[in-house]
Amino acid sequence: FKPIFMYEYLHRMLGRFIGLLFAVPFLFFYLKKRIAPGLTPRLLVLLVLGGSQGLLGWYMVKSGLVDNPHVSQYRLTAHLGMAVFIYGFIFWTILDLLAPEYKQPVQLKRFSYSLSGLIFLMILSGGLVAGTRAGIPYPTWPLMG
Repeated sequence: FKPIFMYEYLHRMLGRFIGLLFAVPFLFFYLKKRIAPGLTPRLLVLLVLGGSQGLLGWYMVKSGLVDNPHVSQYRLTAHLGMAVFIYGFIFWTILDLLAPEYKQPVQLKRFSYSLSGLIFLMILSGGLVAGTRAGIPYPTWPLMG
């Protein structure tokens, strides 16, 4: 743990800084009633998701504070999955603010949702691979030679 202590510490400090950087302006603009109607619920959801991400990160680290100093691969993957979900939620909110609503072909919508779901599953599988150190035996896969 000693070699990665500073990275982990900076990761936690960055998370707290981002939370503060989001919460303070949100509260200020909310009290001044300068947030567009309909946007407040989404911003509240983002605030709760960000706090939940911090709690999930603490829960993940707690799993490594036992006899075996390695975090649970499942908690690591959950932490990664929530980060990707938050990123997607922010991206969706930005697109809703910037792009006017228009009808999309059903096939295109179905394809984009399916592709997004597959990409999300691929990212989650990467979390499991990292958490179990499955890439260490064959770092040159698929060439393995």
